[in-house]
Amino acid sequence: KTSVKSHHVEGTGYTPVGAIQEFSPDWDKNQALKIFAKIGVMCNQARLSIDNEGRYTRAGEPTEAAILALVEKLGCPDREVNDRCLLAKTRAPGDAMAFADYWSRSCTRLATLEFTRDRKSMSALCMDS
Repeated sequence: KTSVKSHHVEGTGYTPVGAIQEFSPDWDKNQALKIFAKIGVMCNQARLSIDNEGRYTRAGEPTEAAILALVEKLGCPDREVNDRCLLAKTRAPGDAMAFADYWSRSCTRLATLEFTRDRKSMSALCMDS
């Protein structure tokens, strides 16, 4: 039996600060969440960065950047990355997408089919090692 849960995600804009209410992932058991995070990163062409004033900015489509911000709020199984970045009020510029970088490490994007009005979708072909 599969259950569906919903969670309130705190925060505004593209800053990956804000808790996910009633959310405490068990990364060893929740394979679906791992896949969700990888898809959110690999099927995405947006980028988050930190400007000279410490503010998060996006490059790319707003919806894709919002998905990256969510992935950044999810965290990952790597305790060192979580301790350094999860819900951190500030991050080093190189850590703007620390969790996206973690999830994409084991994946290779082989091809991308750009969004078209006819297809009404964008697709990515990826290989997970």
